[in-house]
Amino acid sequence: MVGRANYIMDNLLANKQAREMIIVMPFGHAVLSTPRASSNPKHRPFEEYLLKDLMPLIEHTYRVAKGREKRAIVGLSMGGGPIAPNRPGPS
Repeated sequence: MVGRANYIMDNLLANKQAREMIIVMPFGHAVLSTPRASSNPKHRPFEEYLLKDLMPLIEHTYRVAKGREKRAIVGLSMGGGPIAPNRPGPS
């Protein structure tokens, strides 16, 4: 389900090709995909889940650097797709 990101990052870190980081891989199905799903109050857009639940949980649990310049959204399959078009980077 999550590919081999853990092995890839372990190898990159061991070869000093990446800096230490926290990687969070949520199950990306908080996104509304059908009219039936959107009528269910338990389903919320991914952006709301990310900003109101996931990021605060990570910030509370781990010592992380704050600010958008210290964060990235990338993806495996659905990954960052649901939110990336809504959050353009600096021009």
